[in-house]
Amino acid sequence: MNDPPPHHNDHHEVDDPTFGAAPEVGVDVRSYGGPASAPVQDVLDRMTRVGTRAADDYLQAVDNVRGQPSEEIVRVVGEALRNLPESEYLSRWGLVQVLNDIAVPGTEAVFRDTIETSMPPERGTGSDYKMPTLAREVLIRMAAVDGLAKLAADGSSEAVDILTANVTNPERNVRLSCIVALNELGGEASELGRARVLEEDRELQDLRRVSVYDVPQPAGG
Repeated sequence: MNDPPPHHNDHHEVDDPTFGAAPEVGVDVRSYGGPASAPVQDVLDRMTRVGTRAADDYLQAVDNVRGQPSEEIVRVVGEALRNLPESEYLSRWGLVQVLNDIAVPGTEAVFRDTIETSMPPERGTGSDYKMPTLAREVLIRMAAVDGLAKLAADGSSEAVDILTANVTNPERNVRLSCIVALNELGGEASELGRARVLEEDRELQDLRRVSVYDVPQPAGG
C-alpha cells in the first residue's frame, strides 16, 4: 500500500499561468461576520503575495484559520461560494483552496458541493482569460478533490464516501482524480472505488500519481 497523499502547504505563486499574471483573489468574506471571517480573509489576501516572507506569512495565516471553529469556517466559505458569480473563477478557486490548505474535518460538504455542481457551458477564451473557462472550472473541482483526499487520508469516512460516489461523476477529470485518490488510500477505499468505476474508465482503474523520481530517465549520451 502506498503512503497517502501528502498534505501540501506550498505557497501559491503569483505568476499562475492558469489565472494570468499577478492575479488577486478579490472576494471579501468579512461581511459574513463571525469569528472565522477575518482569519479566512487574511489567508485570501496573502494567497498570491510575493516576497521573502510571503510563504511563511501565508502558512501562519492558514494556522490561524485552523484555530477557528470548523463550523464557522464552513459557513463563511460556503456562503461566499454560493454568492459569488460563476465568472469569479479565481475567487472561487481561492475559497476552495483555503479549505484544501487548512484540511480540517467538517469541510467535506463544501468540497462535495463543489465537485457535484453541474459543469457550466464553455464561456469562451476572451481577452480576460488565458485558458477556456471549462478548464478553470475543472481546476476548481480538482482543488476540492485534493481537499477530500487529504481528509480521507486523515480518517474521514465521509470524504471516502464522497470520493467513491464521484468515481461516476459526469466530468471525466473529476472521476479520474477520485480514482487516483482512492487508489492512494488503498485497502477498502480502493476496492470501493474499483467496484464503481465506469466501463469507459476501466483501463484506468489502477491510476496513481507517480513521483518524477520514480520514472525511469533516459540515459545520457
